[in-house]
Amino acid sequence: MRFSSRSVFLPNPEEALALSFASGDDELEGTIAGFSDSGAEVHAYAVVEVIHKRSLVVPVSDLRLVSGPEQ
Repeated sequence: MRFSSRSVFLPNPEEALALSFASGDDELEGTIAGFSDSGAEVHAYAVVEVIHKRSLVVPVSDLRLVSGPEQ
């Protein structure tokens, strides 16, 4: 899955940037490790493991499927 670094919900985007994940407009890529609900909304967030072996919580609506290597 691919998403903008600005979409990170937990840790907050400023903390994610401080951990050197990306600069403000970078795209991040990772693997979905699980989902989290938000009140009555089921699977509102995805727990995404990124290359740095950190888990970030991102709104599912902000995720984009990566179908293969970019050209």
